Amino acid sequence: MIYHENYDLSQTTYINTSYSKSNKKHGIKQIVISTETNPVVSARVKKLDIPCVQSINNKKDSLKDYCEKNRIELETVAYIGNDINDKTNPLEAGLSWITVLNKKKFIGIDSIKKEKKNGLKKHLVAFKMQERGVPRPGYEIYLKKNIVGFVTSGNHSPSLNIGIGLAYVDYPFHIIGQELKILIRNKYLNAIIVKPPFINRGSLHN
Repeated sequence: MIYHENYDLSQTTYINTSYSKSNKKHGIKQIVISTETNPVVSARVKKLDIPCVQSINNKKDSLKDYCEKNRIELETVAYIGNDINDKTNPLEAGLSWITVLNKKKFIGIDSIKKEKKNGLKKHLVAFKMQERGVPRPGYEIYLKKNIVGFVTSGNHSPSLNIGIGLAYVDYPFHIIGQELKILIRNKYLNAIIVKPPFINRGSLHN
């Protein structure tokens, strides 16, 4: 789990002690990457024993280096600030398996319970482009000329030689196999929702 530096680690719902311990229990790697130095962040990550890299020039390079050293495939990374932020919740992001709602109270629990009761309106999905085009954060996703979502992170995959990414898509259009169109440079390009990981033959799957 990659935490975004814009979060106030002393307040955020998703970076509390029990969550960090749960991540470690399930083997989830965590790191804080920041272009600035924040004493509050430093104190919090030290308490939670989470690796932290601050005052760096290029977050993407730092993330890539961390993933390579820890044998993590980039498409399995949840990047808080892109794929998870203050406008989403862990249930929408597919993290219900580490979101305990019947035990310790935490910031945001009432809102999450309410959304769960009323039904989730969007879901984080993985997708592949079906034609040439590179998806970028913020690109709109369409189905029959109606906006049904937006890209949160995306890039060109050298291994697959096609664009891939993550996106929030409205219910009930989040099903694997659903074909969509992404508006890229004023063109509606075809994409399809797939089941992650994008690559099954990597070193982590041998």
